[in-house]
Amino acid sequence: MQALLEKGILRGMRGGRTWIRVALLVQLSCASGGGSNDAELVAESTATSSSGRLQVTARTIDGEPPARGANSFEIEIVRSDGGAATQSGIEAVTPWMPAMGHGTSARPTVAEIGEGRYRVDSVLLFMPGLWELRVSIAEPFEDDAAPRFQIR
Repeated sequence: MQALLEKGILRGMRGGRTWIRVALLVQLSCASGGGSNDAELVAESTATSSSGRLQVTARTIDGEPPARGANSFEIEIVRSDGGAATQSGIEAVTPWMPAMGHGTSARPTVAEIGEGRYRVDSVLLFMPGLWELRVSIAEPFEDDAAPRFQIR
């Protein structure tokens, strides 16, 4: 930073203090999950639905943490009290990157396996960072959940 100040690159930036503040904010946002490489890579993630009545677990088909590119998952829906949610129905699965505020243009395919389990293919996670699999549930009542995965 000092070298940039001496060369005049940061001239007019109040002695570079503005740039120091920006650098600190970027570092803090990365440390809070916005782009940290320290986040744990997992092959399975569980989220409680918005209503609190369901638990939605997403796990990769191959048992390895998801990677950049196309991935396949099994999604299992159970009642929060531990009972099977055999009446559940997935309306859609949307990959979403909350830190960037966008998803993907590719639509995953969803196939029912049975007993509250679904196979989801063509889940495109095209850049590193934290991704959610936003699961929209239509039956027996409307609900949603978003298991999360870190991609490197």
